[in-house]
Amino acid sequence: MKNLIKFLFFIILSLFIHLAITEILDASNIMKPRYQPVVVTLVQKEQPQEKVIAPEPPPPPKPKPKPKPKPKPKPKPEPEPEEPPQPPVEEQVAPVDPQPVQEDLPAAPQAVDRDLMVNLYQKQILEIIRHNLYYPSSARRRGLEGTVNVRFTIDASGKVSNISITNPSGYGILDRASLTTIEHCIFPPPPDETLTLSIPITFRLVQDS
Repeated sequence: MKNLIKFLFFIILSLFIHLAITEILDASNIMKPRYQPVVVTLVQKEQPQEKVIAPEPPPPPKPKPKPKPKPKPKPKPEPEPEEPPQPPVEEQVAPVDPQPVQEDLPAAPQAVDRDLMVNLYQKQILEIIRHNLYYPSSARRRGLEGTVNVRFTIDASGKVSNISITNPSGYGILDRASLTTIEHCIFPPPPDETLTLSIPITFRLVQDS
């Protein structure tokens, strides 16, 4: 029993000692400052240096304009001495015998006009023959081709006479066909009262494309 009491006493005593130590430590922590002191150092600002502005040099003086030289007066022209009037001189013209003037007479255009009209008429006759050409079917089947020169006369009414072959083609069927073509054509009146022409009539096969 005594040992138990002693043991409890020591425990209680140790608790008191522990509490006392704890109180002392808390008190010491309360006394300490919470923040550390801040050291402030004052630094003197340097005063700004004043800028020295150099004065601008004065502008150079403008050159004075040189005075223009005055123009020299031109000398006045001296008046030329007037010549005394001379008496008029009469011109003597030798008489000229009048010569007859030869007038250029235009050439008569009758011959030129006639040749032109004949050429135009001959082209018209060739065109009529080409449109009325009689090409026998038997000659076409045989593949006969050639040119026949035919000579004939056309009177003032457009009627044909004196038909003849001057250069045959070599094929009688083509020669006869050329005469038949001329006989069946109707021609206009020629420029003259009668006109004899020699016309080539060509028989040629045209291949179908």
